[in-house]
Amino acid sequence: MKKFLIWYIVFSVILFFALYALTLYQTVQRRSLEYFGELVDEVVETRNADGFMRYQTTSYQLNDSFQTIDYDVLVYQGLTEGIDGDIHHMVVFLIPRHDNIPYAESLDDPDDQMALTFNEGETMIYQSDEDERYEGRALSYGFNVIGLVYYDVLLDQTYDGTLTLYDYEGTLILAEDVMLEVEAFDLATSGFDLGMTQAEKDDVLDINAYVRDELLTNISLFLVVDILVGGIIYFVIKRFSLKVER
Repeated sequence: MKKFLIWYIVFSVILFFALYALTLYQTVQRRSLEYFGELVDEVVETRNADGFMRYQTTSYQLNDSFQTIDYDVLVYQGLTEGIDGDIHHMVVFLIPRHDNIPYAESLDDPDDQMALTFNEGETMIYQSDEDERYEGRALSYGFNVIGLVYYDVLLDQTYDGTLTLYDYEGTLILAEDVMLEVEAFDLATSGFDLGMTQAEKDDVLDINAYVRDELLTNISLFLVVDILVGGIIYFVIKRFSLKVER
């Protein structure tokens, strides 16, 4: 009987820490998605993506902005940390100016022709429909889900090219020249704004405040179930032992 109690206590402790780790992980993921939604809502409401870029990058700058009858277009250049150094991004936000725009009703809508291309003269630098992250997906579905569409284009060198955007029906939204500096980029003289530090991210996410209630609920439930199950097993084993002794 003592062996059973020892093994059950060890097993319960292991389950307790597993539950703690799982609760913490799930809370971080849920809170991160929640805050991401808050940032997206801010972009739609203010027509400004500085807050979004500050959270997602180590440094960033609004490169250019355009306005059409149907859309506000923001073009940012941002940096993130990579294994071999900084990774340069062109991030393009497409924000509707009214509700009467065509968009996909599902992520796999085969009729969606929304796309972004970036070319330098006759050389095609980037096409969203060839990007494996976007390939086969109805990009305009983003309007339905989060109220905007944004593209993340990785840059490996300096480009002075033409940014072209198309809507759900394949109609041209805009074609504008954009200059993106990579090779001669110097953060100290670039005028880029710094992104959030990890400490600042921890502050805005405030995980401790969110995880506390989750832990109290899950641990309380665990203890009740653990004691109940342990008591039942103990009772069954003890009763079986008494029968054997008789």
